[in-house]
Amino acid sequence: MSPWVLVLLAGLLETGWALGLKYSEGFTRPVPSVLTLIGAAASLLPP
Repeated sequence: MSPWVLVLLAGLLETGWALGLKYSEGFTRPVPSVLTLIGAAASLLPP
C-alpha cells in the first residue's frame, strides 16, 4: 500500500476519534466511546 494512502487513512482516523470524543460525552455513552477508542488505537497501529 502506498505510504500516502496510509498517511491519509491515519489522518482520517485521527479526525474521527477526535470527533468521537465530543459525541462520547465524557465516555458516558457506550457506542461512541467504544468507536472512539477503536479509532484511536487504529490510528496508532504500525502499517
